[in-house]
Amino acid sequence: MTTIPITHSKNITSACDGFLLDIESWIISCIEAYQDAPPSNGHDQGTYTTSWATYIRATDDRSSVPFLKILRDKIKTHFNDTAAWHHGYWKHHEVHHGTEHCELFLGTLYRIDATDEITCQQILDVAEHIGHWQKDIPDWFDWKSSVFRSIYLGTEKVADAPTAAINIPDHFRCVNLALLAFDITSHDQYRHLVETAFRPWAQAMTGNSVLPVALEPAGALYTLNKDLDQTYRKFAGEVPDLTEQVSRAENLMASDAITALLRGWKITGAGLFLHAAERLLDILSTQLHDPDAGSASDAIRCYRQITGETRYDKVVLHAVDTLVNIQVNTLSINPTPEKNPKVAGLGKRSDRPDWYEDEKPRCINPILLSLAAEIRDDVTYAILAIDLARAYFQLARRVYPDGRNHGCSARSVSAIARGHGRENHAGMITAVLDPILNQYYN
Repeated sequence: MTTIPITHSKNITSACDGFLLDIESWIISCIEAYQDAPPSNGHDQGTYTTSWATYIRATDDRSSVPFLKILRDKIKTHFNDTAAWHHGYWKHHEVHHGTEHCELFLGTLYRIDATDEITCQQILDVAEHIGHWQKDIPDWFDWKSSVFRSIYLGTEKVADAPTAAINIPDHFRCVNLALLAFDITSHDQYRHLVETAFRPWAQAMTGNSVLPVALEPAGALYTLNKDLDQTYRKFAGEVPDLTEQVSRAENLMASDAITALLRGWKITGAGLFLHAAERLLDILSTQLHDPDAGSASDAIRCYRQITGETRYDKVVLHAVDTLVNIQVNTLSINPTPEKNPKVAGLGKRSDRPDWYEDEKPRCINPILLSLAAEIRDDVTYAILAIDLARAYFQLARRVYPDGRNHGCSARSVSAIARGHGRENHAGMITAVLDPILNQYYN
């Protein structure tokens, strides 16, 4: 067990400045540690840097950007030289992990510098395969049935085994790449793919009392047989038991389905996509009392920002108002508990650590507290959220590696900074500091 006292800042500026200094120290140490390190064979070896965008934007300190671009080019060269890639993407990979380098790392680089032609081209080299716009590559998407042809998509091979021919929530990651390509190009082909690929999912989410677990060309699947389930879990071992509605909604959110549907609604005007996102949020918002459920708060924030609606504000504030004490003096972590089994709910990776507030199991997620601060425009809540989130980050740096070797793990600095593989950008930097900086600091 490692314990630290929580700094109680006097004002929002000192709270944010202190956190930003900690992030600067982390960035410097990462660059010193890895600038001469050769690329690895890890599919997500660059994603540990994605939360740096918050620091770069807030401080306008771009000294780390050259390191990120060199890393980008080293990774491409490595996978081309080892023949793992062809035409900018894996020759054969499953959609869960295969998309992460482009969607997460390159997507962050694009948001840091949207004018960089090399980053844009690397993203488009992948995106042009999604809708079969590069004719030398196997067809990934079946435009007639509006589903992808396989769980395993690649530039040389698309698996055609019966157990691979379903669409799972992880296919949202492919459509996220189309959304990213649309941001870069504004080309209608990407908007058309988003609309075509999202429609069967949205129809299934809104047209049945039970959420779908998968799609096939004939329609939605609401259960997976043993063979399909085993095929899925071979590469997605942290997928929960999908018998419960909350777990089905969580599995969709883990591939950023809510943000994707909302963005799809925004660029197409299809109200069905908005209703589908609300269906997921109606379920996930019941979990805000769970301190592991910070990703639900982050999804609600995304909904508020994109739609301007306050549909979930009352449930957020109720969850905060039921907390016994929101000012914590010490934070502790047991970084490697012997047993933390995968259970239903949000944020429940099997490798998650145990956290303690004032020596008791934690009750507060800083992301929930920061969202309440945003809703109420309450600077006191914002300071408390920043101070608590900063303590999480400081503890992570004491007990965990940076995350270069396993970007999905819950046991890394990056997992605390940007969220682990089931939380997907809902971390202490990305979902606490970043929105508070936007509201109070800049």
